[in-house]
Amino acid sequence: MIQCYLGWQMAKARDPLKVYRDDNQLSQQDIADKLGVSRQLVGMLETGERTYTADMAVLIEKKIGIPRVKFRPDLFEMAA
Repeated sequence: MIQCYLGWQMAKARDPLKVYRDDNQLSQQDIADKLGVSRQLVGMLETGERTYTADMAVLIEKKIGIPRVKFRPDLFEMAA
């Protein structure tokens, strides 16, 4: 579950990074290496212990291809 951030809350949906990781049979370390962050941070993001920042959402979109709006719909609106 993605952690609440300034009043925004996502229903108990699976974390999009975890879904991507599972679908592609990747480890947290694989994702961390692609993003240039620690494995621990990936784990904390997936569990909701840490909140996705706007910068992290953009980085994931650039490096992995998951749309940033999936991580922070409160900051990024879907294009119509």
